[in-house]
Amino acid sequence: MIKLIASDLDGTLVPEATPDINPRLFERILQLKELGVRFVAASGRQYPSILDVFEPLRNDIYFIADNGAFVIEKDQYLHSITFPNETWKGIISLVHTFPGTRIMLSSIEGNYTDSTDLWFRDMVSKNLGLDLIYVEDFQKLTLHVSKIGVYCTDRNPREAALLGKQYYEGKANIMVSGDFWQDYVPLGADKGKALTELMRHLGISREETVAFGDNINDIGLLQAAGDSYAVAKAAPELKAVAGHILNEGPEEDGVLHVLEQFLAEEATGRKG
Repeated sequence: MIKLIASDLDGTLVPEATPDINPRLFERILQLKELGVRFVAASGRQYPSILDVFEPLRNDIYFIADNGAFVIEKDQYLHSITFPNETWKGIISLVHTFPGTRIMLSSIEGNYTDSTDLWFRDMVSKNLGLDLIYVEDFQKLTLHVSKIGVYCTDRNPREAALLGKQYYEGKANIMVSGDFWQDYVPLGADKGKALTELMRHLGISREETVAFGDNINDIGLLQAAGDSYAVAKAAPELKAVAGHILNEGPEEDGVLHVLEQFLAEEATGRKG
C-alpha cells in the first residue's frame, strides 16, 4: 500500500520555473491525505518558492527544498545541511569565471545575488516568487548556505556542471536542475537522502513510497522510492532509473492521471 508520494516541481508538476500548477492536483493530494497517503514536494527551489506554488497546502504536505538540503513540515526544519563558509565562497569565485552566468545563493538568512542585471532579479521574482537581496561582494559575508544556483545564458548547464566538477567533485553535489539552471549543494544534500530521512521520520518504508521526476537532480529521489515515474520529456539519465515513463502530454497531467489511478485503486480495494 502506498503511504508517501514524492514529486519534483519544475518540469514535473509545473512548467519550468513557473508557479502554474493545475488546481486539480491540490484536490487529489487532499483526497489522498484523507486516505492516509502523505505528499512531499521535492524541489531544487528554495522553500519560499515552493510555497509560492503550494501555499493552499502549506500545513497539509511536506517539503524537500534546495535539492535535499532541507526537509520541512509546517515551517519546522526536520533536517538541514549547509556548506562550510570556505567551500561556498570558493564555488562563487569559480562560477565568476564562467561567462554568461548569474548566481542565486540560498541560505537560512535569505536569498542573494551579486548580479546587477535587473532582468535576472525580475525573472526570479516573477517565476520563482523570490525577492533576491543584492550584495556587492559575497566574500565579505558569513552565511549558512544551502545551495548555489547558477543561471546559464551563454553556456549549456551541463557544460557548466562538468566545469564545476573539475574543481569541486567530492566537495559538493553538482547537478543540472533545469533548462538553464545548474546547482551546487552540500555533500549529503540530495533529494533521495532527504526523502529517506523523511521516510524514517514518518515510519514509512521504501516499498510504501512512490516518486516522480524529470531531471538529473531527481535520480536520487526516484532511487530512494520503491516505485517511480519519469515524465515523458525527462532526461535520459532519469528515464534509465525510473520504474515507469509517463505518456507524452503536459507533464503535470501525467502525474495527475497517476494520482487519480491511485485513488481509484484505493476506492476499489475498500469496496472489496
